[in-house]
Amino acid sequence: MPSAMETLNKVLKLEKEQGFQNKAMSGGLGSYSAIWKSQAQTQARKPEHLMLIDELADLMARYEQIEGRSERDELIRYMLDRIHNRLPPPEPYNQRRYELPADPPQPEPLPDLTSADVSPSTARVKQRNPNRNRDRAGGKEREGVSQRKRERREVKASQQLSESSYTTTLFERRDERSALNMERELEAATLSGVKTELERLPRLERPPRGVRVTVDADSAADIFRRLRAPVEKMSGIGPKMANLLNRLGIFTIEDMLFFRPRRYDDYTRMLPIRRLSENQSVTVIATIRDAWVEMGRNNRKDFVIVVTDGTRDMQVKFWGQHWLSRQLRIGQQIVIRGVTEIYRNRLQMSNPEWEPLDPENLRSIGIVPIYPLTADLSARALRKLIKQVVEHWAERIPDPIPEVVLERCNLADVGWALRQLHNPEGWDHLFHAKRRLIFDQLLIMQLVMLENRRTWQRVPSRPILLSDEEMETFFNVVFPYPLTNAQRRVINEIRTDLSRDVPMNRLLQG
Repeated sequence: MPSAMETLNKVLKLEKEQGFQNKAMSGGLGSYSAIWKSQAQTQARKPEHLMLIDELADLMARYEQIEGRSERDELIRYMLDRIHNRLPPPEPYNQRRYELPADPPQPEPLPDLTSADVSPSTARVKQRNPNRNRDRAGGKEREGVSQRKRERREVKASQQLSESSYTTTLFERRDERSALNMERELEAATLSGVKTELERLPRLERPPRGVRVTVDADSAADIFRRLRAPVEKMSGIGPKMANLLNRLGIFTIEDMLFFRPRRYDDYTRMLPIRRLSENQSVTVIATIRDAWVEMGRNNRKDFVIVVTDGTRDMQVKFWGQHWLSRQLRIGQQIVIRGVTEIYRNRLQMSNPEWEPLDPENLRSIGIVPIYPLTADLSARALRKLIKQVVEHWAERIPDPIPEVVLERCNLADVGWALRQLHNPEGWDHLFHAKRRLIFDQLLIMQLVMLENRRTWQRVPSRPILLSDEEMETFFNVVFPYPLTNAQRRVINEIRTDLSRDVPMNRLLQG
């Protein structure tokens, strides 16, 4: 759905194309101003937006009172300039005070199912007072016992319903199959009435907007030139480390800054092994309790380990990977990520991803990026280098996208996006960071396509001129049926393109 500003921008351009007759909207711009103002105010994110909305609504309200065509043209141009932030706001509106309405309330947390007021259904259960068999004390006692049993059954049912509806709402809010491949799993829910001891990650409806520093063209060119320097220029990187980074496709400082993690582990949503069930994609921190190599079919050597986290044991099997016995030792703490399965009534994983546990990840509980690695390069060393680059360069990169475009499209600043990509504060922060970087990639691809089009259109072509008589003769000879009006219109458009000295680029369909 387009924003109110985008809609008004199209309306004003249509009014200009129609000759300033006040017919772009039914009833004129004056009657449309009130409808547009109420819609735009709900989308305002800054006090400056409310000021702009008031100014534009006032200008539309007095548009129909202007009779001269040139005056209307001047007013439309001024409104378009204000929408695109090409002109400063007038002083009368600057003197007004604007305040945004309070933020909408956050979704309520999972209710405490152990309290007395569990749900409306429980309240209705407690209001029931059976009236049968009141004449006999024994009947009252038996009825009281059965009533308490029914209450306990309904309380249990209401607990299950509350947990089910909460989990459903969670999945609707955080789709684990989203286009950005966000890792939002069932572990975020509070199951079986057990509350996690860790604080939930912060939510973020829209990315923050920092103060933009104006950078001249020479300074921007110098920044990008330094970013394209080889990684050997960084402190702490010698020829051996540079060779390891080159294997990952990291040749320059810019490559390291935009090197994306292959996944993220959320240390605030890890479940203990005793709460795992079949067919769950999970990340587990555990200690190796036992390990051995066993023979499979066709003399295949499988490596098997038993891990524990203090709540329960789980078997992990690596098919045909007996050489892992030299890397995984008893007593070692590891992080395992895979899909659980049931084999012979026991919970296990087959061929999961694994890596040694980095104690640094446990000191700051949150979302931890997991980068692709290569032999002889540890996750800690790579994470340290990337952190060094991000802290130095993220806020220094000039943002090529105008701020008005970022506001209209609800996009993050590029520096903020890079910091959240490598050290996200929450899943919403990571979502906005990926969304901004994906937007940049699509924009670059579109600009390259336009540049390629301009390149081949610069080479002049030889115009081909065809008269109407030649075309009619051609139609009568080739087509045994009369052409429709739509077919003739397309043919005339092609004739027009052929008559120009610019190469034609047309997609024929049908």
